[in-house]
Amino acid sequence: MSDSKEAKIAEDSIPVSAASHALVSFSIAAPKRAELVVEHRCNGQLLARETRPLAVGTSALKIKTHPEASHIVCALKARKKSIDGVRFEVDCGERIGPTGKNFIVIGAMKSGTTTLFHLLAQHPALCHTFAQTPGNSFTKEINYFNRLYQENDTDLHYDWRFPFDPARHAWTLDVSPNYAKLPRTKAVPARIAKLGGDTKLVYILREPVDRIESNIAHKIRNKARIPSWKFCIRMSSYARHMDRFTEHIPRDDILLLDFHKLKTDPTAVQIQICDFLGIDHFVARTHVHNTRGVDFQLDAAKRIELAEALRPDVRLLINRYGFEPAKEWL
Repeated sequence: MSDSKEAKIAEDSIPVSAASHALVSFSIAAPKRAELVVEHRCNGQLLARETRPLAVGTSALKIKTHPEASHIVCALKARKKSIDGVRFEVDCGERIGPTGKNFIVIGAMKSGTTTLFHLLAQHPALCHTFAQTPGNSFTKEINYFNRLYQENDTDLHYDWRFPFDPARHAWTLDVSPNYAKLPRTKAVPARIAKLGGDTKLVYILREPVDRIESNIAHKIRNKARIPSWKFCIRMSSYARHMDRFTEHIPRDDILLLDFHKLKTDPTAVQIQICDFLGIDHFVARTHVHNTRGVDFQLDAAKRIELAEALRPDVRLLINRYGFEPAKEWL
């Protein structure tokens, strides 16, 4: 929503009960390519915004309210343009409870997490979010455990954002590579482990020097600050990250995936994940995302230097965590 439109509809904020199931009804049936935009607010402050696609003819939608929300502000859009004159009514019902079925992809950066998200989000048993906190969390990268988490939060501060229906969904879906950025995210594994119910993680790994090269190319393309070599090596030290996660999460609840296999045989990877989660096999359409877009390559000497620096971590990944594809990296 534009600033002017946001100011206009803010006058129509509707009181709600926090952390509750709510039925939002609207006076105009949804046309083609319609969306319901809901802003969750507390004393005028924006907590989160969710954008929910609507089937043609829809005139009501069930949502969950933010655990700290006092009001919501609604807008109906079609083809990304706001529809004027819509009246909204909200009926808050029972309080929400945790889903208890958390599936999280933790990284690493530039290892195919965007492609994996778009494949997994098509599985009918996986529930992704439509909510985001502008500048901090997004519909793919929720970033809750590294950017939004507060010590007094309950499980509902994470769970409310998923429109989870136990009759249809088996797991929530959170693909946040930022969870694997040591040392700044050293608290993330313990925070994830505090979630109630079942939690399973996937860690997708790419040949570490290739990952560094792709990461730098990504920064150049986006005219962003180029990371230091020390930072690049740390992000590619996968065994080090696994050590931190397995301190808090059982090893059997973490699946290591190979980026090369995702690239060459995405069907096999999807089946591998379905078996890990205990859900029906489902093969989605393949998407290729985050193409490099710039001509950048590490020179041979730097590749050798980085490979030598990372070799001990690669050996640990093979010997301690049984990740056989890493043998090709030595």
